Amino acid sequence: MRRFFIPAARIDGSRVTVDGSDFHHLIHVLRKQSGDIIEATDGWGNILRIRITDTGSEFAAGEIIEQIPAPERAVTLTLYQAIPRQGLFDFIIEKCAELGVRRVVPVVTERTVVRLAEERSAKKLERWRRIANETVKKVGRADTIDVLPVCGLTEIEGCLSPGSLRIAAWEMEETRGLKSFLRDKLEIKDVEIVIGPEGGLSAGEITALTGMGFESVSLGKRILKVETAAIAAIANIFYELESD
Repeated sequence: MRRFFIPAARIDGSRVTVDGSDFHHLIHVLRKQSGDIIEATDGWGNILRIRITDTGSEFAAGEIIEQIPAPERAVTLTLYQAIPRQGLFDFIIEKCAELGVRRVVPVVTERTVVRLAEERSAKKLERWRRIANETVKKVGRADTIDVLPVCGLTEIEGCLSPGSLRIAAWEMEETRGLKSFLRDKLEIKDVEIVIGPEGGLSAGEITALTGMGFESVSLGKRILKVETAAIAAIANIFYELESD
């Protein structure tokens, strides 16, 4: 069953409303009617079972008949991703939402080719958040994925979570691989990782990240494309740190 996302602004006690594109899909695609039961999430880790009570021309109303806490993920993951070329950030956002990433922060680094003006940056952010929300609904996640505004690499310090495990993927790292680095970190619950642009992170940027508590790791012997590096790193972190 497809799950819809009901934001807090659309929940009033046990009453909910569905509008916009979700309303269109609910009524005109799925052909739901008053009395039908649907599932939704509230973005806070709860699965809601809702009975439709009324349908109008632009919205549907419903009543929450059951609220089920979804199993909590063992690891909260934040990705600081340097903005790549050719619109690949859309793809990365989608895969982050599928894999279970909690936050994505678009980052501008020394070698970032794409430089977004303020107006264009705002439009891109709106698009990325829309892609994230649509993917969350498609895969049935009970929580949301936050896409933060674009920032410079040195500005990410203000976004860091206290006590988190901080990783910087760097192709020049020769002594520390991701798998071995995670081996004795099985109790860690909060992970933050930086993935550089097509040209990678510079030595100066690694030094700056080290000053913020990051440790550089290799993702393997092969040079990976930006989008491949992000997916490989995220999947490996969840695999190593989340128990079955």
